[in-house]
Amino acid sequence: MIGLEKGVKAAADAALSKAHHDAQKPDLFVGLVRTYEPLEEDGYVLPSESKKVAAKVPQMVTDVRAALERLFDLTLTKDTANTGAKADIKVGDAVLARDVPVTTLLWLEKQLASLRGLIAKLPVTDVADDWTWDPDNGVFRSATVKTMRTRKSEDFIVVVPPTDKHPAHVEKVTKDVPEGIWSTTKLSGAISPTQRDRWLAQVTAVIEAVKTAREQANMVEVVDRKMGRAILDFVFG
Repeated sequence: MIGLEKGVKAAADAALSKAHHDAQKPDLFVGLVRTYEPLEEDGYVLPSESKKVAAKVPQMVTDVRAALERLFDLTLTKDTANTGAKADIKVGDAVLARDVPVTTLLWLEKQLASLRGLIAKLPVTDVADDWTWDPDNGVFRSATVKTMRTRKSEDFIVVVPPTDKHPAHVEKVTKDVPEGIWSTTKLSGAISPTQRDRWLAQVTAVIEAVKTAREQANMVEVVDRKMGRAILDFVFG
């Protein structure tokens, strides 16, 4: 019915748009027949002039009425069907919601798709580290890694000992001398990859359940309703 409604609405919009456009051009509704008759029998004869009426209000109204009548009736039929089109949202044996209207199901399907996109982008902890949950701070903590901190120390060494003829040859060298130990613990406000995958699986299951419910709701019998002719008869009566 949605596809049919689009076509009917497009036709009604086109008819109304054309009517609005033509109604603002008074010349389209004006015509004339003009003839010339000389006063003297042998007088100069001029050709007749004429202009056809290009648009007629009765025909315009007929076209608009036909398009609107179909749209009015179809909209009433659709909305009446939607009020009775309901279904339960079920995942396995669990019923998450009962008698959900089809309009709500359509809306919910879009919301859940957006939510799934968010879950897919949630940060996760680095699998290269081992993480434990810190309930006091509400974060994950990695295993503590210890690293040595060093400082540069300069010293002098004798490369060539002194002799009775030459002094000793001394060179300056730099050494890394241990000074302390860094203990590093990473903190993370992300979630584990396993949890994100579980959430993705669960929201996907709900999306599929909503789609199934929508299909079931749309199986309700549609009864044609009419209101267009009565309304338009009153307007143009």
